[in-house]
Amino acid sequence: MKTIKNERGFGLLEVVASIVLITIILLSFFAFFIQSKKTNSSSESINEATYIAQKEMEKIYNLSKQSSLSNLSRSYINGYTFLEEEINNCTNSSTIDPSTYGKIFSYQKDIDNFTSKITISTLCDYENAGNVLIEVSDSSDIQKAKVENIYVWK
Repeated sequence: MKTIKNERGFGLLEVVASIVLITIILLSFFAFFIQSKKTNSSSESINEATYIAQKEMEKIYNLSKQSSLSNLSRSYINGYTFLEEEINNCTNSSTIDPSTYGKIFSYQKDIDNFTSKITISTLCDYENAGNVLIEVSDSSDIQKAKVENIYVWK
């Protein structure tokens, strides 16, 4: 029976080459994990902002079923700070765009780490209809969610 007596082992060059290869592979995986964490964090922030916008839109919907649009005033929406009121002249002219806004009310509220801004605009040609726009921004004023709907008020 022949036995092989090769006791040389691995050379220094082979060991260094294998370490370099393993390092390159591990670095690419680490870069992938870091990017994945950033994406996950951004997605979580957008989901939270969307949830806040949806929740606030449901509150406005309930408000539209309980109150008339003409009762909207500077302090009407609970918890929100009144920002501004803009009044545009609505005429019954046939040249006016049916989506032209009459009164525009803006409100703002801080919720968790976000700022929610509500803009309610009356539609000139539809007496009880109001366009509701909710924009949610993060602490660095970057918009994370935007929800818009038209409600017919009581």
